[in-house]
Amino acid sequence: MTVSQQHTEVQRGKEKIKNKQFKVVAEGRGRKLKCEEFPELARYIEFAFGGGDRVLRGGGGLQADSRLLDSTLFKAADNATIMRHAKRCKIKPDFEISTSCLYTYTMNYRKRTKQAECHHHGKGVNADISLHNLPNTLQNIYPINLLWSTSHVNYLIDSASENPNGFLLDSKDVHTFFRNPETGRLKEVMGFIVDNGPSEAPARFLVQMLLVHLLKFLDLDKVTQRLLAEYLSKRNPVERVHAAENSVLSSHGPFSLKMIHENASPGSKLSNTKKTWRAWQEKSSSVLVRNEEDESKYQPINSDKLAYLENVWAVKRNFTGSYSDDYRTLKCNKMACTDKYSTSVVREDESWRGGKALEQFDRQPLLDYKRWEDSGELHYMSYETRCDFSTGPWDECPGLLLPEKVLDTCFWQILFHHQKI
Repeated sequence: MTVSQQHTEVQRGKEKIKNKQFKVVAEGRGRKLKCEEFPELARYIEFAFGGGDRVLRGGGGLQADSRLLDSTLFKAADNATIMRHAKRCKIKPDFEISTSCLYTYTMNYRKRTKQAECHHHGKGVNADISLHNLPNTLQNIYPINLLWSTSHVNYLIDSASENPNGFLLDSKDVHTFFRNPETGRLKEVMGFIVDNGPSEAPARFLVQMLLVHLLKFLDLDKVTQRLLAEYLSKRNPVERVHAAENSVLSSHGPFSLKMIHENASPGSKLSNTKKTWRAWQEKSSSVLVRNEEDESKYQPINSDKLAYLENVWAVKRNFTGSYSDDYRTLKCNKMACTDKYSTSVVREDESWRGGKALEQFDRQPLLDYKRWEDSGELHYMSYETRCDFSTGPWDECPGLLLPEKVLDTCFWQILFHHQKI
């Protein structure tokens, strides 16, 4: 490369850095950008198409790309929000913005184009959502329990937002804190939103028993594990975090075995990284084991992990649990609520660590017929409406109004009458 070419290359690089990191409009000249007038604009747009779509219009909100290429979220197939709705739901009275300007703060553009400049590419001010349809890479399957399970998961998220100091929700916020700032102890309620899979499905008996173990060992008031319907793991909020992790791991490239085992040789047992990692994970995650003298009971292992739990979170070192007692807890309607997509367990005694008694049942989604009469749209009740709704027999039978179960009942009734005729 000649001196002239080197100079041109350096100038081109400087120009790229300047356009990316410095403002085009100098301070005090020209109009301010809308994101400067309203710094929360990007979060507001994400809420309008995400949580706002689910709560206000009964839509499906946003979902991640199943390939986990980046953290950008896309509109779900049943999303009912358009940009005009987002403009109407203003949360800052003195802030004015046009519909076309709102589009410029989304990811609806191609990189390295003139359109990207209009969308403030590289400035870090846009809402990380795209209003385009998801890439058509997989077969689109929409299970019958889609809306019911989505609404049920949203109830758990809304419940956690009501009690941020005492409710730990995993998968909604991976940076959540385990300590209750008011009491200084471990948060008394835990909730888990998981992906579909046999190893973590709430309907699996082993998962249910482990939740009872967790409740009693950590002295919690309540523990809940809930998931979305089949083929909907891309709607789990944590998928955006997985996309960021996938991007970092992809940019890293292959990992060298020498980084894990210095003396590993090809063909040895240590060379099988997957098996080695799984064995280490199983060994490190073991906290509770079966009592050798009485196999009907279990107790914690005397280890560094137990010492940490005892010193930091006040876990009892001499804790002893009973499998039979846990089974009775799981099968008691007043202490456990289980259905196809959710399992919740509450403490047996009245020693509530949170200071107030919790409901002995899970509020499940009910259809909002009042809204149907007013607007002609049939949706499930919002979380606030469902909490204000009176309790009844529908709260005593988990999964009673699950669409799959309702249709099966109708089918068998029709078949019975047909055979009778």
